[in-house]
Amino acid sequence: MASSDPQCWRRPTWKIQKMAASEFSRKKLIEFFKTLDSLLTAETQVTLIGGSAIILGHGIDRGTTDVDPWGKVLTALQDKWSEAVKISGIDIQLDTSAGVAQGPDGFEDRLKKLTGQKFKHLKILYPEAHDLALMKVIRNVDIDANDIDALHKK
Repeated sequence: MASSDPQCWRRPTWKIQKMAASEFSRKKLIEFFKTLDSLLTAETQVTLIGGSAIILGHGIDRGTTDVDPWGKVLTALQDKWSEAVKISGIDIQLDTSAGVAQGPDGFEDRLKKLTGQKFKHLKILYPEAHDLALMKVIRNVDIDANDIDALHKK
């Protein structure tokens, strides 16, 4: 017989995570993307998911160790990425591996464009809060739970 108060029904207390030395803040991400933009010669679009979307798109104050793009990343962007790392000194990795990433049906129709930055060639998109929270639920590690909580409080 099931307990009337099972552990799984209680809201967990998320761990507060501090930024590690190898993590990059919003300021560093923007600095990096400005360098990347200066190297591009044609309009280039990238859709961010994961920590970089949480930080840049939703303004959550935390760090990230990499940038997770959604979908296929153009070879030209990968080449310029490596060059931007060298020029900026910001060694943030573009994670092009096929990690666990799944989005809700139709989420690409609800993507938001990063505003407030003046990029000449770079167009950065990110999932709206509800879609990003659902993407985080699917992966469901500690940092994802923290991100969902932060999105909810925003």
